[in-house]
Amino acid sequence: MDSRKVLRMTYPSITSYNAYGSLLSIISHDPNTLAWIYSTFIRLIYDPKQEFLCFDEPRFQECPWVFAGDINRELIQFKWSNIIDFIVDCINVEFYLYVLAVDRFHIPESDVYHKSHLYHEIFIYGYDLKRKVLFCADNIKEGKYVYFECPISQFERAYEAVEKEKNECVVLFKYKDAEFQFDVKTVTHKISKYIYPDNVHTLNTLMNSQQKNHVFGQDIYDYIVGILEEIRPKYDRRIFHVLWEHKRCMLNRIRYMSEHRYLNNSEQIAEAYAEVERKSLAHRNMILKYNITGDTKLILRLIHDIKLIKLKEKFIIEYFLENTLL
Repeated sequence: MDSRKVLRMTYPSITSYNAYGSLLSIISHDPNTLAWIYSTFIRLIYDPKQEFLCFDEPRFQECPWVFAGDINRELIQFKWSNIIDFIVDCINVEFYLYVLAVDRFHIPESDVYHKSHLYHEIFIYGYDLKRKVLFCADNIKEGKYVYFECPISQFERAYEAVEKEKNECVVLFKYKDAEFQFDVKTVTHKISKYIYPDNVHTLNTLMNSQQKNHVFGQDIYDYIVGILEEIRPKYDRRIFHVLWEHKRCMLNRIRYMSEHRYLNNSEQIAEAYAEVERKSLAHRNMILKYNITGDTKLILRLIHDIKLIKLKEKFIIEYFLENTLL
């Protein structure tokens, strides 16, 4: 048996959360996956209670390019002498591992290493037994999705530190060849529901969207303005990062549809939406700056900008829908 094996990873276009970044890292080397990506990452869902924002996409087990299944810790412990043997066996047969809980207190790359205990998922795509490291991925450095090496001894501590009663599972992913047809009617329907949300959505990876009181589509902007008007000491940057990645994905979708001749006046639409994307990136950076400086002028400007962006984006998307070739 080789002492080293690393599965293929391609840095992804959406990295707000580990679940997005890791799945897309597996499949993004294949340009044919763009049809699925641009058919999937369209709508947004927000939980006002948790103040959690994510894409309202289907469960990733439904991605055509992966086989996915989970195995719980009890079975791993019963069949393998230790977690590292299990990881090595999985990697050797081309399975990536999405471990749903380790304690970041023991992960050297983590911001909370030896500072505080924080259970979080981690993605594993390789090992080097000679160097005694695992190849991992996570949003572990100030929320940024990164690939990194983790010493095996530290990973074992992080894995074993999770309380036994939680019994979190490990999700296994394996890449497979697939085909997917871009359906312009389905895509435009989803986009229309982004600007005119109906709150009828499917279960997704990060949130149970069947629960009540969730907010969808452009209605999310009003809730974001509401929390900004509270002028808090700090804000969760992830909300604004998800918003920016949503705009970047929409802009890339417009370009994809233009390239495949699904869209009239595509240059005009792309140019207009590129300004929305640039503004959204500026908004994310303003929140980062505010969290450091506490300058309330940034928040007041952000409130004003977000109200305008909501209106501008709706106008552009309506024009986009009018020019879509069904």
